[in-house]
Amino acid sequence: QFIAAEPWKAVELTEVLPGPTLQGDDDLGIENAIRNLTQSTWSHPVGSCPMMPRRLGGVVDSTLKVYGIRGLRVVDASVIPIVPGSHTSSTVYAVAEKAADLIKAGGGDGIKHRAKLSR
Repeated sequence: QFIAAEPWKAVELTEVLPGPTLQGDDDLGIENAIRNLTQSTWSHPVGSCPMMPRRLGGVVDSTLKVYGIRGLRVVDASVIPIVPGSHTSSTVYAVAEKAADLIKAGGGDGIKHRAKLSR
């Protein structure tokens, strides 16, 4: 009904999913479409190593260091504790930029960082 409304007539639109045959008064059809045509967000997993206090289940601190393991940081989507309201890639870029700044600043983990240059 939305796509068939007057303002859209000049635009060539085609409903793909769930399809033009499914209308708002078909509750069973809508339920079946939701069950069969929707997908989980497993393609954008986040939060498996959340940055939050250890007592709340966190795995890394605010400097991305893993609690209890010296010299290990996690720098990926797993540190984001909840699914962001934007695409995960933009949030991961921000995490990576922050991690780069932390690592360049020394990080205070007591480990000497050396760059090995090959010729």
